[in-house]
Amino acid sequence: MTITKKVISVLCLAALLLSVLCIPAFAKNNHDEDFIFVFQPGDQTDYTYMGYPKEDDSGTYLSYTHGNAQSCRFSVYGGDQEYQYMCSVWRNETKGGSTLVFRGETGCIRQYVFENRALYNRLIPYAYLHGAVEVVDGGVLSIASGVWSPDTLGTYPYFN
Repeated sequence: MTITKKVISVLCLAALLLSVLCIPAFAKNNHDEDFIFVFQPGDQTDYTYMGYPKEDDSGTYLSYTHGNAQSCRFSVYGGDQEYQYMCSVWRNETKGGSTLVFRGETGCIRQYVFENRALYNRLIPYAYLHGAVEVVDGGVLSIASGVWSPDTLGTYPYFN
């Protein structure tokens, strides 16, 4: 009977430790969101129109999977929840200003949206993805698409 109580106690302790260690993983906004950037000839930038809450200081996850643009220059802009539809209040908070990502690559973008905003005001920091192409090949429509999330779990290489 004593051995059974000890086994149950150890199992309960193990379950408690696992649940405590898993809490931070669920607190992050690491759900993949689709993005598609459409670059018209002569207009070589595009933005996501919806921001997503940035809940920690991790990198922004990005997987550029489809499109006819061989590469795309990505930036992460920061904004506040109340102003998410007013791009005049967005600010580029990408380390180095932007990062070049080739089609087929997956990784993280270093940015300071959470660090710059969560500490100085009480508004929820929002992250917005920005895409730009260097040259639109042949004067035709260029497209870049994939998934991204403001926060990331796991270990991915950083693009910048």
